[in-house]
Amino acid sequence: MKILITGTTSRMVNSQRLRNDYMSNIIPLKKILYSLGHSVEHRRVQYGENLSKYDLVFIGINNITVLSARHIMSFAWTFETAKNKIRTLMSMLCNSCC
Repeated sequence: MKILITGTTSRMVNSQRLRNDYMSNIIPLKKILYSLGHSVEHRRVQYGENLSKYDLVFIGINNITVLSARHIMSFAWTFETAKNKIRTLMSMLCNSCC
C-alpha cells in the first residue's frame, strides 16, 4: 500500500528546517507502516498536486492559529482532495510544541 503522511506543521511534513529534534508519534507510525511492508512518504504536499497515487493519507491537524502551523494551504488541498484519508489530531502525530 502506498501511504502519505502530511499535515500543518513542520514536524508533520518532515521539514529539514526543524530547530529541535525531539521524539514524536510520527516516527513510530512510520516504522510500523514500513515494518508492515507499506511504501511510506512523509512530506509536504504541493498545492494542486495529484494525490490519486496514494492508497491512504494520514493528515495531521493542528490549530491553524498557532505559529507552528505553516503549511495550511497544502493541508487544505490534501484535506479536500485525498480520497482515502485519516484525519488525525495533532496530539496523535506530534508533540504540542512542533
